[in-house]
Amino acid sequence: MNTFKKLVILSAVAIVVAGCTASVRVMPGADDVNRVVARDIEKYGAEKAAHKAAVVYCEEHGMKAVFISDEVWYEGSMDERQRASIRKQSEAAIIISGIIKSNGDQDAGLVVESAGLAGSTMTSGKDYTAEIEFICQAV
Repeated sequence: MNTFKKLVILSAVAIVVAGCTASVRVMPGADDVNRVVARDIEKYGAEKAAHKAAVVYCEEHGMKAVFISDEVWYEGSMDERQRASIRKQSEAAIIISGIIKSNGDQDAGLVVESAGLAGSTMTSGKDYTAEIEFICQAV
């Protein structure tokens, strides 16, 4: 395998691994009202990470989470619709590159894959923030 192909594969792996983790902070608050803030590449990822962090926080204290409020918003530098479109097109390009390569045209497959990876990299920021307020209640 040549160096360029290895670099493309390693880049793809790095992007996938980077996209699998959200940044999460749980902050105990006054009057037993706690807050969790999570940032992720995708809206669903931020929501899921915030919810899970609240549940785990309460479970660690032998209680269950009771949710008071939740909100999710987009903070990216590019238009949200444009970002979503680029992400979809990038995913499609990566899939199509695999089909092209499986048909024996490695060079063309790598070109398409590189375009897909470039789009994926452009939109891989943790642009969604989820914030949840919750209390921990005795089970």
